[in-house]
Amino acid sequence: MKKLLTAALALSFSYPLLSQGTISANRMAQFEKSVADSKTQVERLVGHIKLVDAKIEQEITTMISMLNKFKDSHDSKSRVLGDKEKLIKDLRDSIKFYSDQRKRIANDLKLTTKRFRPEDTEKLLAFLDKKMLTRLDQIVQITKHLGEYKEHYDFSRDNRFNRDKKNASDADKTRDKLIKDINTGIKNLETERAKLDRYFDSPKPTKELSQISKEISAIDMKIKVLQNSITEIMYGGKDGQKVSRDKARTINNMVREQSHKLSANLTTMNRGLTQLYMLLQKTKRATDTLAKAEAINEKNLPKPPTPKTENTEIKEDIKVQ
Repeated sequence: MKKLLTAALALSFSYPLLSQGTISANRMAQFEKSVADSKTQVERLVGHIKLVDAKIEQEITTMISMLNKFKDSHDSKSRVLGDKEKLIKDLRDSIKFYSDQRKRIANDLKLTTKRFRPEDTEKLLAFLDKKMLTRLDQIVQITKHLGEYKEHYDFSRDNRFNRDKKNASDADKTRDKLIKDINTGIKNLETERAKLDRYFDSPKPTKELSQISKEISAIDMKIKVLQNSITEIMYGGKDGQKVSRDKARTINNMVREQSHKLSANLTTMNRGLTQLYMLLQKTKRATDTLAKAEAINEKNLPKPPTPKTENTEIKEDIKVQ
């Protein structure tokens, strides 16, 4: 944290105040170089973030694909179910992480002095929205298979019945909780949408209406995806293969190993995004400084002399009498 604060302070003083005099060619070249260097740093970091993101998606996809192939038997008790519930929790935590990041970026829309360029804000919000919807879809892919636990038990009411019935009950609780949270999310989005709609009724809106329209469109898409997710969860998925106790332990170890990799990559992603925000702010300051310098020079360009108008005598027409 101390390093981040130090870097932020360094960035805040890295662009000199401009006088109203003409900016020399050397200084203009420095400003242009600062913009180019900042954009290059952003491109390199974005490339690294994309690689980390690809690893994260691969690890999550691997775990989902593996877990959806199997379900608990009497011997495995609830090991596979526990692994599924653990992955669901991790994915929910990931959604919260991206949601917090989105709030951080969206707050820039409310500021008079923007921290990011408009195009950068738009790209960041689109990226974070996509990540949250991807995580939701991944949760749905696991949760819709939890309904298969209902088919595990019969009515012999022995130990096997009690264990399988408990698994089915736990699976139902997980599904019901997710559906309840999704409905809460839909209500929150509808409330947010109503607030944005009111900006169009204001004679002097504090936000750009084009940006508000994009935010509303994004909210509408999220609501539609959430509604479809509830239907898919309730519909359910295909049965998985019952596993033995040893097989369940093997799966558990594999999931644990993948979880460690996922956690490490999410930490890397967090650091990468924090660095990206700082670089984008640096780019914004560099482009603003260059734009001001160009405006000053344009203002101080020598004006061409205005042509003099000669006073010519207007001869009166001679009237012939």
